[in-house]
Amino acid sequence: MGIKVAWDDAENKIIRYDLEGMWNWDDYRDAVSQSAQMMESVKYPVGIIANFTADTMLPKGSGVREASAVPQTKLNAMPENMGVVVITGGYGFVEVMVNGFCKLYNRVERKFVVANTLDEARRLVGEKLANSGHA
Repeated sequence: MGIKVAWDDAENKIIRYDLEGMWNWDDYRDAVSQSAQMMESVKYPVGIIANFTADTMLPKGSGVREASAVPQTKLNAMPENMGVVVITGGYGFVEVMVNGFCKLYNRVERKFVVANTLDEARRLVGEKLANSGHA
């Protein structure tokens, strides 16, 4: 299935990744590239929701090294107007990895948070964008 990337709202302030079933690191890099292009089309901060569906699995052979590079890759590849990234539906391993990685790297912690639901993720993105003065 892979990773679908689309605007989540009519105002183009939130990009949503829907990670479904089996995907690989090339799919992830393509999603990052596509969302960077989308952000470059606007001049204000944009939030990202990484929405892991119930059947999502990390790519085969994924280890700590590959998975821990995800936040840093995203930060390095994105335009300056990237706001917060909210991960939702990342039950178990994904949530633990994101929370653990954020505690280790202060720069990442300011940009990545975990939500329990898609609605909570949207609320968190809205709050973060509002607090940045660009809602």
